Amino acid sequence: MKNEDWEIPPNQRPDPDDYSFDLDRMLNAVVSLKSYVPADAFTANTLGTERAGSAVMIRESGLFVTIGYLITEAETIWMTSGDGQAVAGHALAVDQETGFGLVQALGKIDIPHLELGDADR
Repeated sequence: MKNEDWEIPPNQRPDPDDYSFDLDRMLNAVVSLKSYVPADAFTANTLGTERAGSAVMIRESGLFVTIGYLITEAETIWMTSGDGQAVAGHALAVDQETGFGLVQALGKIDIPHLELGDADR
């Protein structure tokens, strides 16, 4: 049996009505992120000059959160949505304490954004 032939049995699939969130909307807010770092950058030897991961849009204005090392010293960032939309990004900040980074999309990308939750609730 090939991997593409495998399916989760219907009786083991989650029922969307059991959840208070829209899983498809959440997954559509995730993009792939690829960044390029100059060869002479401080982190190039340890983290590489091409880095890839994911980011999530957290504001309608095109603000994304990602893992900080993906964008540390990046001079070029590209984000691609699940439906193939691509947009350049600009690294805004990396928080060394949490390890998160912020990227601003430099163009329009038509995907939903996720509202930040409240960890205390």
